[in-house]
Amino acid sequence: MEKITITEALSEINLIKKKVITKQSKIECALIRAEHLPDPFLTEGGSEEMIKREYQGLRDLNRRLQTIRAKISLANLSNEITVEDETRSIHDWLIWKREISADQIKFTHRVHTAIAGHMKTAGTQPQVFKDAEDKVKLVQYKVNIDYAEWLQRHTVLSEKLEKLDGKLSLKNATIVLEI
Repeated sequence: MEKITITEALSEINLIKKKVITKQSKIECALIRAEHLPDPFLTEGGSEEMIKREYQGLRDLNRRLQTIRAKISLANLSNEITVEDETRSIHDWLIWKREISADQIKFTHRVHTAIAGHMKTAGTQPQVFKDAEDKVKLVQYKVNIDYAEWLQRHTVLSEKLEKLDGKLSLKNATIVLEI
């Protein structure tokens, strides 16, 4: 059994992906050749043998990739991180980071932008209406949320994401996997 950190494992995954692309390209180059020309892979036992060997190498690389991913997943399920006052498994934090946080941050930004834009328009282009007594009045707008609170939510979410990234990097560098 080999022991590596998650950071090393993630780096190896990137290397494996590059090797897979290289092997696939090599196989694709040897799929068909003109019979009257010399086999360009003759020194490697010929095109057919090279393809068999490279394809076996692809299978081995993919098995290694699956093993590494499985070990990372198990580690992420069994290790926790606390960000501010919230403790979750790394797995749960990663789901929050990938699928929830970006949407929440964008949404709070859209809310902030929509209200700020409306307030600016209302200030520079005031609207009037006639009431039931035919009097002209200035339209008054009611904001249905606490603007400052929503602006703070955006800031808090962004800071939480930054803190999480730092803690994930630290954990990735210290959690050891047995592969």
